[in-house]
Amino acid sequence: MVSFSYFATGARTDKCRKTYIVFVVWDAVQFTVWYFMMPETKQRTLEELDDIFAAKNPVKQSLKVHKLALNSEKQVVGIEDI
Repeated sequence: MVSFSYFATGARTDKCRKTYIVFVVWDAVQFTVWYFMMPETKQRTLEELDDIFAAKNPVKQSLKVHKLALNSEKQVVGIEDI
């Protein structure tokens, strides 16, 4: 949306271009940091996410493999490290 609004308004001054470039570079930096620092949360239970985010190093904790103990109603009753 930012790029569309930039080109749609006809902002062609040198100052506007520099401001736009600053925001694009900053967004790229933020995305890169987020991509490498955010732990994987796909297909995790809430209990696993609690353990991951409570750890000192969440990314390292998210890479560990765990075995879940489920009851007959498919609720998590325990988590053990493998």
